[in-house]
Amino acid sequence: MENFSYYYSVPYIIILLLFLKLSFLDTKMFGINRFYVRFISVCLFFWFFGFRGFVGSDFTSYYLFYRDLPNIAIIESSDFLNWSFEPGFILFSSIIKFFSSNYHFFVFVNTIVDTFLLVVVLKRYCNEYFVYALAVFFVFGSEFEINLVRNIKAILLFLISLNFLKERKIGLYFLVNFIGLTFHSTAIFFMPLYFFLHKSSKKIFFIVFFVGCVLYFFQIKYIGFIAGLFGETLGGVYLLKASFYLEGESSGITLAFFYILIPFILIYSNYNKLVNKNNNNIIFVNMFLLYCVANLYFTEILVFRSRFGALFVLSLCVLLPQILSLYQNKEIKRYALNFVFFILLFSKIVLTNTPLPNVYDNLTFGIMNYERRISNMNQFSEESVY
Repeated sequence: MENFSYYYSVPYIIILLLFLKLSFLDTKMFGINRFYVRFISVCLFFWFFGFRGFVGSDFTSYYLFYRDLPNIAIIESSDFLNWSFEPGFILFSSIIKFFSSNYHFFVFVNTIVDTFLLVVVLKRYCNEYFVYALAVFFVFGSEFEINLVRNIKAILLFLISLNFLKERKIGLYFLVNFIGLTFHSTAIFFMPLYFFLHKSSKKIFFIVFFVGCVLYFFQIKYIGFIAGLFGETLGGVYLLKASFYLEGESSGITLAFFYILIPFILIYSNYNKLVNKNNNNIIFVNMFLLYCVANLYFTEILVFRSRFGALFVLSLCVLLPQILSLYQNKEIKRYALNFVFFILLFSKIVLTNTPLPNVYDNLTFGIMNYERRISNMNQFSEESVY
């Protein structure tokens, strides 16, 4: 099999088009009919991810982890030291293992939990455009559901905790994110956001983005020193991860910049409207700014950019539908905006899923076995820069 092919992205394109069709129906229907459309959309989402085969790259780690993990009935405290994974995730996985040792059951249950949390988030923050928000998540968040099995739970718990941030309930905010921290260590970066994520400043929004563009286009290197210092200060797993990440490659200047620039222009030009439309929107606008920071300030280290960007990219699931809603009564602008978003989503889903590890298969139709997938991974790793 070829290491890269547009053919590999076909299943993802089909699902995206189905989501977009369903999102159109979602805006036209009411009552029980709208419920059916949303139910079908959630089922489609769950089927695609919950019944997937050995897709992506991180299944290699999770397959071996789950195979060797004792179930909750026989697990011992020493078992928590055998893996580099966080204790909450190990405990969660050992409970699943009690019911079945099948890896695909493990994926199935993880997807149930993630889907439930995602539905709670989308209904709370973008219920008006629920299915469209789900489509945006499918494009920008599919990697989380496939590869970042631990991260996605910490991210979704953070999004749920935003309600406590808005209400200034610091104890509950930290409690929910502490639970997220037991699933993935990057949740520690959510803690300080309580103190400024709710504050509004269009001027700062622009300045931070402008400085990021300067760093990005001139490829100014500075993050290595800061990351090393941060890792040494926190120690433990953070020192190990910082050392690992600092050995990685840089991302350089790519066309991916347009996936930041286009949303930025739309959000900045509608900044006041978004903030005034909904009290929650300022939080997601600031989250998008942090997404820009991750992608523009961290280009020196590719893994930093992707990992930190992943923490905040889901802000687009809320903001893009909200921007669409601002042009409901402006037909020409609405059509133009829909076209721009379609190109954005379509190109993103295609380019993201051209690598060999992303070849999709589903238990419903039959999947490649583990050994074949490992063979493909080895081929891809040897011949490509992954």
